[in-house]
Amino acid sequence: MNLGMKFNKWYDYFIVFILITKLIYGILVAIHIYLKIKGRSGDEYDSKIVSYKDQLEIVFVISMSILLLYLFYPRHITPPEIDTQSRLLLFLYGIIILFTLDWTKFIDESSLIKFIREKFNL
Repeated sequence: MNLGMKFNKWYDYFIVFILITKLIYGILVAIHIYLKIKGRSGDEYDSKIVSYKDQLEIVFVISMSILLLYLFYPRHITPPEIDTQSRLLLFLYGIIILFTLDWTKFIDESSLIKFIREKFNL
């Protein structure tokens, strides 16, 4: 299973590390949802799953940030090619950030949202 990667530089191994991190994160999310459906949400096992899931999310965000710094470093003599795996990771990163963002803080504290609510009596 080559995935079209050469595995001859740290970049390729780093991409695989991020993909494995995301795969494990997805498995933990599925286990948490399963436990929630079975009514075991909040027990000791579920708390560990949620803790590991949260820690992996932080590892993913840090890893993606490092990847972005590498890809868009302004002093590259020849910029690195953004391959299919990197595009997929950047796409997933955007989706995950949008879904995990605490939108209530934005909606409650945004002056633009407050202005719109006042103008339209919402």
